[in-house]
Amino acid sequence: YSDELKQLGIDYKNLAISDTDEHINLSIPIKLKHRVLDLDNRISSIHKREQPNAEYHVVKVKSKRLDSLFQNNHHSKALWIDVEGAQYEVISSFGSIWSSIKLIYIEIENRNVWSNKFDVKNIKSLLESHGFIEIMRDNLARGQYNTVFADSETLNKSITTKTVNNY
Repeated sequence: YSDELKQLGIDYKNLAISDTDEHINLSIPIKLKHRVLDLDNRISSIHKREQPNAEYHVVKVKSKRLDSLFQNNHHSKALWIDVEGAQYEVISSFGSIWSSIKLIYIEIENRNVWSNKFDVKNIKSLLESHGFIEIMRDNLARGQYNTVFADSETLNKSITTKTVNNY
């Protein structure tokens, strides 16, 4: 759809977002437990699942850091991060754009699904260390949830403005 999107003024990029501007391995699960999966399934990741006997088709894909993609863009940003266990790598790619990020909608697993060393505590700690506050959470599925983090400065301005305008 890149041609159609370009006509709409959308700069479409077909790449992974992670903590590197190099090529990385994308692991496409083709067999989990006793279930055979299509190659176009939606649960591919740069990490493999913590499941014995899982089988993967691994491909090299181009990756970019978010601060590389947005190096000349200082506009406010709201991010939607649904990256199948690679949340920490995506957040680590913010680099010089932290100050322009106002909201982060992120899917988090609160049980050990992926073979990486970063859990929900690491993710929350990293976001909180940059002044983000968790403001909402849902119950997506067993062991997973979506949550929204807001930049504390943006949140404080919103609360102050609403308080002043309500009196």
